[in-house]
Amino acid sequence: MPRAKSRFHWLAWIAVLVVLAGVIIFSVVLRMAGKRGRAWPLAEAVSARLATDAGARDLYAKNPALAATYPTEASFLVAVQKGRQEVGALVGAGRNGEGFQADADPMGLRILAKGSGGGWMAMSLEQSDGTPAGHAAIGEGITFLGFAPNDAAAEALGDTMREVGGQILWVKYQAAFVALQTEEGTRNLLQNHPALGKGPKGEDQRQAFLDAMAKLRPDLQGRQLPTTWKEAVDSKDDVVQLYRRELPPFSDRASLGWKVSSDRWLKMTWNNGQLLRISVE
Repeated sequence: MPRAKSRFHWLAWIAVLVVLAGVIIFSVVLRMAGKRGRAWPLAEAVSARLATDAGARDLYAKNPALAATYPTEASFLVAVQKGRQEVGALVGAGRNGEGFQADADPMGLRILAKGSGGGWMAMSLEQSDGTPAGHAAIGEGITFLGFAPNDAAAEALGDTMREVGGQILWVKYQAAFVALQTEEGTRNLLQNHPALGKGPKGEDQRQAFLDAMAKLRPDLQGRQLPTTWKEAVDSKDDVVQLYRRELPPFSDRASLGWKVSSDRWLKMTWNNGQLLRISVE
């Protein structure tokens, strides 16, 4: 009898784990479906704001990440004015057809929408969940916005959209890499990202982090990172690794590594924009 009871006990735990996994997966699916459902109204809202120069200026001011593609407001306005002519009004019927594509994942939302002029508008948003805090529903939190004159150019536009996403993370990596090269910079990094000084169980390990980075510092000083994400990816040598995943559910966790020697990688992990870990592997 004790043996049967033990067997039942394990079966019960397995059943609980299966149900829990199902709930998590179902929740993620619902969240992704909700993002896609908001994609068309969001595209319409952004298109409406871009219909005037005043609206375009306001959009640029409230989406600082656009500066990665358009360094100045004037350059953004030039692109928008050209895009108005090429894209035209978004075609409502295209929301469920070939003229509208929306791809959602735990990190955000990417949209390609075709207009009456035959051109396309491409847009990506980080953490686009439509909450009032992010103002995503009215088109803020945008990390990329671009235009293509025809179907052939739309594919290249999608590649550019993904490249810009990589560049945003690469800039964060570069800033942390520079900071680690000095004691003062490392301390500032720790102050701005306190999770770096926490152990697996939350214990304070700030001094351990500072000591580890001090040992690493001679290997970093004088080293030059590729200037852009594209340059790093296009390198003949395998020098970068990027992982993006959603663990735990509904968080944005990204890990980026650069090869500091023939067999060692300096890896940094962010969770919802905050540096969570720096390690050499």
